[in-house]
Amino acid sequence: MQVVGAKGVKKMPALRPGGEKSGPLVRLITERIAADRSNERAIELKRESVMTGLSILVRLAAAIGGGYAVAAGFSALLAVALAAARLMPRSEAVVLASMLAFLVYLALLIWAFADRRLGRLCLVFALASLGSWGGAWGLLRLTAGA
Repeated sequence: MQVVGAKGVKKMPALRPGGEKSGPLVRLITERIAADRSNERAIELKRESVMTGLSILVRLAAAIGGGYAVAAGFSALLAVALAAARLMPRSEAVVLASMLAFLVYLALLIWAFADRRLGRLCLVFALASLGSWGGAWGLLRLTAGA
């Protein structure tokens, strides 16, 4: 770029493709900005790793504790329902329900680590365990321990 002044033609400093002057001060500023951005990225990565570790611990607790609560509630509900419907004797209903609860627990453990949303996982486990235990208790009260 050329500028015409009182003493003639002067050349202006070359511009970068982004439109910045390529002087030492500009280079220093851009280096500091890049260093700040890399520091911010490092802090962000550290924060993400802490949150990832915390979410894994919560997911593990939900999988073990919540999965157990759901599977045990399912087992109780199924045992009471089979005995109440007089489809089989109570002892056989308990054995069958306990065997099926192992499969339910396994499926819940796998799902706990396959699901991306931790909040939904905890909500589903809480609602399923409350529903199954509540259903088992209600059905047992209705049949008066038959």
